[in-house]
Amino acid sequence: EGEGATPDATPETPVSEETPAEEDDENKTEGTRSEPKPEKPVYVQFTSDSGLCVTATTERVVLQSRVDARNVSASSAAGARPASLAGSIDVDAELETVRAILPDGSTVRHTRDGGKEVLRLDGNVAKRDVQNGAWIGTNSSGIRWAQRDPYVYVPPPPLPEEEGEEEKANAEANGTDETSTTTEPTSGPTEVPLRAGDVVTPPPTFVTPLSAATVIDPETRAKVTSREDLTLVVEHPDEEASGSRSLAVHADGTRVCRDVPAGCAWRVEKEGFAPTHADAVTKDIAADLGVGCVSVDADGVACATFGVNGSLGAVCASEAGLVAFVPGDDSEGNTGDDRQTPL
Repeated sequence: EGEGATPDATPETPVSEETPAEEDDENKTEGTRSEPKPEKPVYVQFTSDSGLCVTATTERVVLQSRVDARNVSASSAAGARPASLAGSIDVDAELETVRAILPDGSTVRHTRDGGKEVLRLDGNVAKRDVQNGAWIGTNSSGIRWAQRDPYVYVPPPPLPEEEGEEEKANAEANGTDETSTTTEPTSGPTEVPLRAGDVVTPPPTFVTPLSAATVIDPETRAKVTSREDLTLVVEHPDEEASGSRSLAVHADGTRVCRDVPAGCAWRVEKEGFAPTHADAVTKDIAADLGVGCVSVDADGVACATFGVNGSLGAVCASEAGLVAFVPGDDSEGNTGDDRQTPL
């Protein structure tokens, strides 16, 4: 009897019920493995004697910040507003603390009060409106538009039950039923009703434009445009490529120039920050600090060179996280360990 009971007990085992769950777990595991989280970029950093900290990442982004910016702003603001006057004006609210220069030459400014501003090569500007939760863009002609942030739709609260019952009773008394009414089909697209939790992106809207004036230089035939927000854009005519030679001077003092025929894809300059240059041929991006240079090539390898022309050596980092030190070589013939000692 014991031998005959073995086959009958086999189908009753819950093996088949657990198998789909295990397969689902394996599929979920494979799905998570196929989409790994993006790794953080590797970077090199150089801080000069003046307090300017320049960082180049393997994503070809150059970050610049002053290590004393927050302390200086805090001390000057504390002296400008006494502690007894709460809510007084912060004179250093628009002080720039950090700027990021993107691979296309766009500059993102971060101010002390949390504001953000994007400066484009062609003179276009996008400024963050923190209070209203929107971005305000301005093009070279002075036309402006606003784009509010997306939000999660929350349906309105339902009507009280008493009001709903009264409306239903009135409809039955009048002999009409709102649910039975028919509507003619429309030819246009039908709107999908919103549900709770849907993300809604408001459409952009135009706002009051800024006045702008454009003149043509009679000698160089360059088009000079000045806007009400103190932005100046100079565009030189070029038959080969449109926009290959231009200059944009933004209201904060940032100068962005392009001269592709001369080998300059773009160059960003501002007083107090290191000028950053992008080569039109090699696609290398470099920030010159005088006593050193921070650069990143087209393959995402970031380097920090020390001394004039790298006389004190260089440190390079790749996307894979490999870091190497290259000894320097100056005109006096000091190499190897002689150059590593000061570092």
